[in-house]
Amino acid sequence: MTYPWLIGAGKADITAFIPGIVMLGHGNPLNSVKYVDTPLHARAIWIEKPESKQVSIMLCLEVCFVTQALTDALWEELQKEYSNLRRDQLIITAQHTHSA
Repeated sequence: MTYPWLIGAGKADITAFIPGIVMLGHGNPLNSVKYVDTPLHARAIWIEKPESKQVSIMLCLEVCFVTQALTDALWEELQKEYSNLRRDQLIITAQHTHSA
């Protein structure tokens, strides 16, 4: 049996608890971290067309924004496992806010 698409998904906890640091959001310097209310996660979706080996990866991060440094670090890690991957096959999104 051949499959038209191979699809995989994963989820990992990326919560960083550093007591006392100031939280991002409305800019209140007194709004510091005291505890973790809700864990933060990274989610990944891998979509592959087996016949052509075309791959697309989407990373959805529970962070307020994706910096160039974060993008570069994620890309470096992905290249260790998937050296044939091209940057145009990767989408990274941020989906967290303290202002909603």
